[in-house]
Amino acid sequence: MHTARDHIRELTSRQQLRLPVGEIVEDANMFLRGWAGYFRQGNSARHFNKIRSYALSRQSIFVANRHKKL
Repeated sequence: MHTARDHIRELTSRQQLRLPVGEIVEDANMFLRGWAGYFRQGNSARHFNKIRSYALSRQSIFVANRHKKL
């Protein structure tokens, strides 16, 4: 979980503001699909929900920063 959060944090950092939002979302989705495929075994619904909500909040903060709404 920590590694996934760190990777999402890197993808949505302030240094990435110059890149198009679609590219950031595409990279995050690709990472999350791979992460979910690897950890699909077992009872992981709670972890999926946590990482999904974290990724959504980071992406919304990124978009707000990009458009100077925060």
